[in-house]
Amino acid sequence: MEDIIRLENAVKEYNDGYKNTIRALDIEDLRIKNGEFLVVLGRSGSGKSTLLNVIGAQCDLTSGDTYYKEQSYKKMKDKEKATLRAEKFGYVFQSYCLVPHYTVYQNIELAMIVAGNRLSGRNKKERIKTCARQAGIENLLNKKAERLSGGEKQRCAIARAMVNDPEVILADEPTGALDLKTGDAVLELFKELNNQGKTVVIVTHNVTFTQYADRTIELSDGRIKM
Repeated sequence: MEDIIRLENAVKEYNDGYKNTIRALDIEDLRIKNGEFLVVLGRSGSGKSTLLNVIGAQCDLTSGDTYYKEQSYKKMKDKEKATLRAEKFGYVFQSYCLVPHYTVYQNIELAMIVAGNRLSGRNKKERIKTCARQAGIENLLNKKAERLSGGEKQRCAIARAMVNDPEVILADEPTGALDLKTGDAVLELFKELNNQGKTVVIVTHNVTFTQYADRTIELSDGRIKM
């Protein structure tokens, strides 16, 4: 199976504001296979979110490079990276990042608008309904996000991540704000997406995620623990 994501000598450094350099990420080699379910474990501050942002072309490396199907991020222009983010990646966040006064339908549709998705009219509506149905919230399409439960908000966020038919789903602590039962249901949804061929990368501190993974790696101080 071919690599869909590859990191080579990937270093990400920040200045802490006191003339100190913090190395948030230092990965010599990481390869993620197409269709893989990868769980990245690590405590707070281990570099998990930085890794996710690097994979999703949300931030540039200090040195080294990231590749999407052999396309170098370093060689991409900003517009090309924006297109990559919009078309190839779906993002799911612990805090949901929904627009509170928008309906479920509008929140899902927003991802299509941002990506410049050309579906319109009936085709767009059917795509949104299909994703909502798969996420188990088809009956909530007209409900405002601010009135949803935590589990419903996360399902809406997952439907939004799916709507542009991305190849990779990136999730940052996707069940951190949910109770155990609801969290398990959300994880089953991620596994279902993976079974449909999506590459899934979840970063978390929760070791129970590993039962869903094809592979698990652990980060500590920005490095993969061996």
